[in-house]
Amino acid sequence: MRVLLLGRITAITVCSLAGTCLAQTVEVSLRTDKSAYKAGDQITLDVLLTNKSRKPVYIYAYLARGESASLSVWLKDTVSGKDIPQLVVADSITPPPASQDAFIKLLPWHVYGVMLKSRLSDLGVDKKGSYEVVAQYHSPIPPSNSFGLPILSTEDGTLSSNRVQITVAE
Repeated sequence: MRVLLLGRITAITVCSLAGTCLAQTVEVSLRTDKSAYKAGDQITLDVLLTNKSRKPVYIYAYLARGESASLSVWLKDTVSGKDIPQLVVADSITPPPASQDAFIKLLPWHVYGVMLKSRLSDLGVDKKGSYEVVAQYHSPIPPSNSFGLPILSTEDGTLSSNRVQITVAE
């Protein structure tokens, strides 16, 4: 395992047993639509995957929230340091890829991402305070379903985004 510190973005990479380290080439970044909210507001999270290598990387195109899917979102109370239990735990069932067409060819220095919308209360935030938000990418596709493409797979581990701080007022 290797820990990379890239400015504010931390990526923890795990190389597959086959010796590929595609996770070292992809950076996950997180942005929110604003930094201050009111309890009950909707938050928009932009989760972006950037290919930082000189070679194309293939990523399963279906980006969705859930441990069985490809993205997880976690919040922590910045004062207490405690994780915030989520009221609604999203877990999208990931359909298996039918062909190579299910993958996005992410060229060097290109970005692919998704905009996730959720009510703060669904993420467990129901009172004023300061919170830290982090997104994680974890490919739901094993290397055996790659159709011969150099994909970011389940064996490449979990990639964490930068941490974004938000404040919530009543």
